[in-house]
Parts: sequence; C-alpha cells; structure tokens
Amino acid sequence: MSDIQMLLAAIFPLLLILTIPIGQTLTSGRIPDIFEPPWILAGALMIGTTIRTFFVILDPNAAEHVWRILGPFSVADILPLGLIAVNLGVFFWLLGYYFPIRSYVFAKNSAVRVFSQRNFIAMIWIILGISIILIFLYLQRIGFASLISTYGISGKRIFQVGNEIGNTTTFSYFRMAADFVATIAILYFSISLAARNFNWRQFFILGGLFGLACLIPFIASARVAIIYLFFSLLIVYHYQKRRVPLRNIFIFILLAFLLLGFLGVLRSNAYKRLRGAELDTIQTTSAAVQVLAYNPHFLGVGKTSVIIKQIPQKNEFLMGRSYVSIIYAPIPRTLWKNKPIIRIGRFVGGDLYERKSATTGVPPGLIGEAYINFGWMGIIFIPFMFGLFCKIIYARLIIHRDPNDFFAVALYAIMWTFILDGFASDFTGNIARILRYLVPFFLIYHFSVIRQSQSLFMK
Repeated sequence: MSDIQMLLAAIFPLLLILTIPIGQTLTSGRIPDIFEPPWILAGALMIGTTIRTFFVILDPNAAEHVWRILGPFSVADILPLGLIAVNLGVFFWLLGYYFPIRSYVFAKNSAVRVFSQRNFIAMIWIILGISIILIFLYLQRIGFASLISTYGISGKRIFQVGNEIGNTTTFSYFRMAADFVATIAILYFSISLAARNFNWRQFFILGGLFGLACLIPFIASARVAIIYLFFSLLIVYHYQKRRVPLRNIFIFILLAFLLLGFLGVLRSNAYKRLRGAELDTIQTTSAAVQVLAYNPHFLGVGKTSVIIKQIPQKNEFLMGRSYVSIIYAPIPRTLWKNKPIIRIGRFVGGDLYERKSATTGVPPGLIGEAYINFGWMGIIFIPFMFGLFCKIIYARLIIHRDPNDFFAVALYAIMWTFILDGFASDFTGNIARILRYLVPFFLIYHFSVIRQSQSLFMK
C-alpha cells in the first residue's frame, strides 16, 4: 500500500465516528458531549490509528521503530485486512450504541433513598485506613531500599514466583489500595462540587488524596492509572460544575502525554539500571512522541492486522476462553504458583508478535480480542454488544440522572476508563481493574444511602 492509501484508510473510521455527533446535533439539537462514548472511541482510534499513521509516514526513522506496531511483518503484507476489521468493528459498535432501546430501561425507580453524610464519612475513613495499610505492606514487600538502589524511584516492578519463566507477580492485591484511594478522591470531589462549597480546605484534601492515590502507580510505573485519575476528576468537574471547553481538554491531553513520556523515561532508566547500562537524560517530549507513535496501545490497525495474520495460522480460535479467565483472576499468584496467565496480551506479544521477552505483552483491543476468540463473527457481535452496553451506561448515569446525584457522576467518571480500556486493552484485565474501583464505590454507596428513595441511576 502507498502512504496515501494507508493514510486515507486510517482516517476513514475516524470520519465515520465524527459524522455521528454532527448528525445528532442536526437532527435532535443536542450538543455533542466530549466525554460521551463515541468521542472516547474517537480518541482511542485517533491515537491508536490515525495519528500513529501520520507518524509512520512522516518519520524518516520509522523503519527502526515500526516493528513495535507490525511485529515481523511489512505494511503491504498485513495492513489491508486490519483496516477492514477496524472499520467493520467501529461500524458495528456504532450500530450497537445507536440501537433503539425500550424506554423502560431508563424508567424511574419508585424506591427512595436518603443520603447519610455521617455514614459516608465513616466509610471513607474505613476504606482509607485499609488502603494506607495495603500501601505500607506493598512498600514493605518490594523493599524500601529498592526505591533508590534497584529500580529507582519509578520503574515497572515485576517479581518472579517459582522457577518457571513468565510466572511473575506485581503484588496487585496490595497495589489495589491506589484504586481504593482514587475512588475516594473521585467521590469526595463529586460531593464537594454538588454541595457548592468547594474551597481551599477541600482543595488541599483532594490534593492529598490525589497524591496518595498516585504513590503506588508512580513507584510501580503504572503510568495510565495516574492519567486516568486526572481525567476522572476532570469529568466530575465537567458534569458537576460546568462543561470544559474543547480547547482546554486538548491542553489536558497534551499534558497527559508529556507526563506519560516523563514516566516512560523513568521506566526505561529503571531497566537500564538493572542491566548496569548508562542512563538517559530526561527528554520528556521525545519520549512522549515515542509512546504515542510506536507503542501498540489504544485501538490500532497495526496490532489488529498482526492478529488477523497470525490467527488461526499459529493458533486456533480461543472460542471465548480469554473472556472467562476472569473467573480465576482474583487468586493471587503467590498462592497459586502455576496459575495460568490471565491476560491475553502476553499471548499476543509472545506468540503473535514473536517477541522474546516472557513479560512483554501487547493488549489486543476490543476488535483484536474479538477476532482471536470468534474470528470475523466476533468482530460483528462483540463490538455491537459493547456499544449497547456503553449506551446504557451513559444514558443512565448522565442523560437520565438526577441533577443532584453526585454518585451517578462519580460512577461515570470511573466507568469512562472501563469504556476506554474496552476499546484499547483486554477484557479480563479491564474487568479486574474496574472491580478495584467498583467494590469500594458500592460499599460506600450501600452504607451511605440508607433509606428508600430514588435509585442511583434514575431521574
């Protein structure tokens, strides 16, 4: 394929998405919401496919890096099928999202519940206390000295379990403390804005919660968790206070990628420190561009092309096995040393991309994982069902919410990350991650809303 053909093919699915909110505005008069799921899909597609294609075409050194996206293949060998798959998946996701839903799905719930601030504060303190204990245990387990000597202050910390290569742990059952604190921060910000009394005291409390929530992700180089929390708070402000201008959102996205690049340099230096190699100077902008352009994340045509090329030649279709691995995901690997690898990204990186590292994973994304399991029928059915799910979540939590329901806004600020990861990551990892937010959220909700009233979702 020529560069022009490649670029046009990469831009087409994005144009398909952008026509939807424009048509929606013309027909219904409703102003498009930048945090509505179609725009989240557009962001995942723009970063993973469109902008990446521009970089590959314009970068004179692209040949040195493009293997990270295409593995052992060339553009001409595999890209056409990947482009067809992505366009097909996007079309059926849009079909699911705009599929007409019966009105009873959004009907009012007659049960009434009354919010108890005292119970809310008590639950916040209980979960915060548990989180602080888990953070201390995590730091103790990885070793306080490793923060300076082994990995440096920020590096991807993976620990071997047993003797089998690839059997590793990140102590995720301690690291989930960061997600607990992030949930508290989102809820605290939402209730403060809903009460219309957000002042400097609340600002400093929120800053403390934000810092505590980012502590483990920073140490463990879990870069995305920090950026997700940042944007979750932005979403709360967007719906509780006033709509954030599109210009400001683009500025936030740019700052997020600069932060991503900075943390990427720290992670790279951690690996080099382990090998005794010379450390890089921190070139944040350059690192951010590398992360944006050549890491196979988000909704990418490149990795989808590799998957379609290699399946079923190198492996039979999984027929849903990657979706059911969530059943045994909660069991710690330190207790089950031979626990099967639950995240399919390891399989994609090792078997399909043919990477040598046992710990290198490539998240397949919504369309890639659908194909790995069910072939072309999966690309039709799975995105359609996910589109339907996204529509229900957005309609219930945003469109049909009570204007004073800060729980609904906070829940959507959490669930948008599930929607984005649904496009970009893998199903099991996404479910396991979002549950670490939803469990404390619904515990707080259950004990804080104590009498019958309007439900969480209904207007």
